[in-house]
Amino acid sequence: MPTKPTKITGGFYAVMTRVPDDQRYLQVTFLQYPNVVSYGPDEETVLRNARTLLNSALAQDFSSDRPLPSATRPRRPPRTGKLVYVLLDPPLRMAYLLRIRREEAGITPAQMAKRMDMTTAQYRAWESPLRTTVGMLTLEKFARILGLGLYIDLLRPMHEIPPGAKRRGRKSR
Repeated sequence: MPTKPTKITGGFYAVMTRVPDDQRYLQVTFLQYPNVVSYGPDEETVLRNARTLLNSALAQDFSSDRPLPSATRPRRPPRTGKLVYVLLDPPLRMAYLLRIRREEAGITPAQMAKRMDMTTAQYRAWESPLRTTVGMLTLEKFARILGLGLYIDLLRPMHEIPPGAKRRGRKSR
C-alpha cells in the first residue's frame, strides 16, 4: 500500500509585533525560524521583507538538502502581536514539491534525469528553486514517471481566508 504523500506547505506562520526599543517599527518573527526576523515601518513593508527573508532562508536550506519543515498553525494565538501567514515564492515551493515527490518514489536525481531524457545537471537545474519556470509538459512527464497525476487549481491563498471560514473547492480526505 503506498504511503500518504507529504503535504507541502504554502507558507509559514509568524508573529508580527512592535519593535520593543522603537514602537514606530514592526517586526515579524517566524515560529519555525526564530532567527529570521523582518523589520519595517508599516505592515506591507514588514510582510514583504519577511517573505524575502523566509524564501532566502529556505532556498539556502534547499541547497543544503535540508527538509522543508512543517508549518503547523499554533494551537493558541500569540500572547502579544498578530499571527500572520507568509507565503513561499512559487519556484521555491515547486522545487520542494518536486524533490519530495521524487524522494518518496525512491528515485535519485540521476535516475529521474535518465527517465526524463536529461543530463543529471539539467535535471538538478530543473528541480532548483532558482529557475523561474516549469514547463507544463515537462511537469506532466515528471508526474507520469512517478505514477502521479497532475492537478492544477487556482485557490485563494490561506492567509486571505478569514479565520473560521471554509475554503470552497475539493473536499478534504
